[in-house]
Order: sequence, then C-alpha cells, then structure tokens
Amino acid sequence: MKSAGNITGSTFFGPEIVAKRPELLKEAVPRLAGVALVMNPEARDNRVSLEEVKKTAASLNVEVIEVPARSPGEFDNAFALILRRRAGGLVVLDDSMFVANMRRLGELSAAKQLPGAGSAEFAEGGGLLGQQPTRCLPL
Repeated sequence: MKSAGNITGSTFFGPEIVAKRPELLKEAVPRLAGVALVMNPEARDNRVSLEEVKKTAASLNVEVIEVPARSPGEFDNAFALILRRRAGGLVVLDDSMFVANMRRLGELSAAKQLPGAGSAEFAEGGGLLGQQPTRCLPL
C-alpha cells in the first residue's frame, strides 16, 4: 500500500559542520597558523566539536587556541585574548548562546579585522565566512 504525503525533516550535525570551518578558513587565509576557537566551557556538548576542530586543524598544521566565553558580556574580553595570542583567525562553535549572538560575533570579527568562520548569521554580521546547513526538502 502506498501512502501519500510529504517526508520532511532536518538534521544538524554540529561537530561535522564546525570541523569544516578551519578548513574553509585555511583556504581563504593560506598563511593561517593559529585559529581561535570561541567556546562556552560550561557547555559539555562543545567537547565533541572541540575535538573535531582540533583534528581538522592538526591536519592543516594550524594551532587551536581555546578562548572561553560564557555569555555575551565576555565577548570583548574574549576578542582581547584572541588578539593578544595573535590568532590569525576565528572559529565560532554552534553553541546555543553563540547561535543567538552570531551576528554580534561577526560584527566583532569584522571590527577587529580578524578573519573568521561561523554560521550564515556570522557572515551577515560582517564575519568573513558563513555556513548554511543543508536542509531536507519535501519529496
């Protein structure tokens, strides 16, 4: 028996999407030697993404500099640390707090002239690179 209707859905493979960001950034900035990874150390789910980013970065000979930010109020200090550590780029995790503030992170990245990779909203805020997750369409 054949049923009628649509099959819809979406998936979000956060670690796989975020792990692609250092690679995209390295293509855009070939001399990239170090990338800052802005992450919320309180979010345990970020550990998986962190490990995936480290694997990708290691394969590109790029150092990962972990930069903590637990709230938007810590963004200015995080960017000050990134600049002090002389990171050549920025990768933003898709933690819920960062997703809600991705445009602001893009604005800071642009203001500090720090090439970065995040979501589409990051690029809309002025960040260099943004990824739009693939969505499933109705059949």
